[in-house]
Amino acid sequence: MNYLAHIRLAGDDPESLTGNFLGDFVKGRLAEDQYTPGIRRGIMMHRKIDAWTDSREEFRKSARLVSPLRRRWSRVMVDVFYDHILARNWGLYSDESLEEFLDRVYGAILETADVFPERAVAAARAMIKGRWLEKYASPEGLALVFERMSTRIRRKNPLAGAERELFENYDEMTRHFREFFPEAVKYAKSLEKGVREMPVRQVRSPEKRT
Repeated sequence: MNYLAHIRLAGDDPESLTGNFLGDFVKGRLAEDQYTPGIRRGIMMHRKIDAWTDSREEFRKSARLVSPLRRRWSRVMVDVFYDHILARNWGLYSDESLEEFLDRVYGAILETADVFPERAVAAARAMIKGRWLEKYASPEGLALVFERMSTRIRRKNPLAGAERELFENYDEMTRHFREFFPEAVKYAKSLEKGVREMPVRQVRSPEKRT
């Protein structure tokens, strides 16, 4: 899952939204004095959703559509592709407009950004200033996302131009997403009580995917 999907699945609580955003920036065990309980729950939720996503056959089918040139990066790419499809079809999954939803999310993030890791602060400010998540909905915005990703990764990679992999398989990946995302919504709702009750020390971040 990428940013937009994670925060859509986070629920309405501002701290859960913040924690789900932070999930990609906070690794390892969470100490009890690290962040508020609500933010910690959001981080734990993010981790469990990532692990669940990796197990889903619909997601794997989309990853297998990626060409051999970029196959190593296929799961990272599908995370982003699914955010694009979600943004394009937002009205199917929310009664709130995408702009209204993101304004609320950005407000929640800014209110707690002083406790973020430095890398997360920089990403949050750039995301909000550039309105990145809205740009996921357009082909041009998606191309820019992959261009930026390719330059942030130090080692040589084929991510620039990766949006072409989505557009060459658009109907099939959209079908996979429409089977996958309603199940993701159900799973996220089922997590709410369980994550609240889970001891923080028991939750680790999954291994980084490449």
